[in-house]
Amino acid sequence: MPEYVSELADIATSRPADPGRYYLLAAKGDEVLDWREMADWYAGSHGHILEGGDHGLTGFEQWLPEVLDFALGSASPGPTPKT
Repeated sequence: MPEYVSELADIATSRPADPGRYYLLAAKGDEVLDWREMADWYAGSHGHILEGGDHGLTGFEQWLPEVLDFALGSASPGPTPKT
């Protein structure tokens, strides 16, 4: 297992220099990743922090149009995620 720690360290990245270029869709009910860490890491990004939910982002299809609009730059992005 220790070999994986060094592999993860090798691919680690720094916080986004321009968080406004990112869209975060995170769920407070994610059983794998802590939504607070995601919100902190991507502070200043666009998107949503969802109440409940899960790691698989069940119901993602409802957010797909907004995600695509943001990715394609064809619409105003959603509000900055609130914690």
